[in-house]
Amino acid sequence: MKRERWLWAGCFGVLVHDLRVVLRLAAGRAEAPTAAVLDSRTLQLAPESSARSARC
Repeated sequence: MKRERWLWAGCFGVLVHDLRVVLRLAAGRAEAPTAAVLDSRTLQLAPESSARSARC
């Protein structure tokens, strides 16, 4: 029962984010990544944000 409440409240997402930040800082890196890698599959799955997509 507690697990469902924690999941619903987003606690695990917050814990993962905080752990990622702590590990990055411990490794001497910035708190947030400064680059991203996008491949063709990522771009195909991403929704279009242009006005063209609103006309469908």
